[in-house]
Amino acid sequence: VLPFVFIYVLIPESPRWLVQQGRIIEARKVIERIFLINRRPLNDRLELFYARLPNDVIAAREAEQKSPTYFNVLKRLCQSKLMKKRCLLLIFVWTVALSVYLGLSSALPAITNEPHEFFIAGAICEMIGLSVCLALASNVERRRLLIVFFVATALASALVPFTYDNQRNVSFSFALLGKLTASSCQLLIVVYTTETYPTALRSTGVGLSVCIARLVAMIGPQLSATQYSIWFPLPYIVYSLASCLAALAACQLPHIHTPCKLPETVHEVEKQHTPRTPII
Repeated sequence: VLPFVFIYVLIPESPRWLVQQGRIIEARKVIERIFLINRRPLNDRLELFYARLPNDVIAAREAEQKSPTYFNVLKRLCQSKLMKKRCLLLIFVWTVALSVYLGLSSALPAITNEPHEFFIAGAICEMIGLSVCLALASNVERRRLLIVFFVATALASALVPFTYDNQRNVSFSFALLGKLTASSCQLLIVVYTTETYPTALRSTGVGLSVCIARLVAMIGPQLSATQYSIWFPLPYIVYSLASCLAALAACQLPHIHTPCKLPETVHEVEKQHTPRTPII
């Protein structure tokens, strides 16, 4: 992890924060770089940037003086019924994704007598899963893709105990497939969550979802231990049912187009809200 700390110097500052601090020239350079990388026309946007600059500076400094606390932002999140529902659904989906991933990772050594073989195969499956997810996320609607990954995780987890006694290698393959799709769910839910919350609540909403999910996900490895003490198929059945419930919960989440314009406020989220489109 330590070498990746140096990537910090490559991450640009937020243009909003630079404008708020009065560092206009630096903010302009960041915006120019963004438009250059995304191959967008810049001339008209620069005129718009300078036309709105006085109002943006005033608004940014007023926001700095108000300095809303975490609990105030959380209160705003709970005041909207729509955002409250989405927050609870995202927390549940996050929890299942992390619990199943950690649970399968800790349960798989029981299927094979070669821990080194399992470690290498698991790492390769995760890399494949993340690569497939990255390739599909830009071309397939993310909610639909998330549902497909959860259903695949449910099927793979359910088939592990049914093939364990007679076909150990097939059971091991299903377990690796479940880990592959579970890792894809984790990556996809991170992107999906950031696109669901408005800018005013994004950091709070994402942080709340991740925090609760990681606390509850500690149950996953403990549940995997029941395959030794209670009943071998028990954890895999639970992971399968939980993944099915997460897929149903994801059906209630909003459809997000790719690429999409991220909402700025709760009002914009409620204004953009439309009845859910069918999955198929």
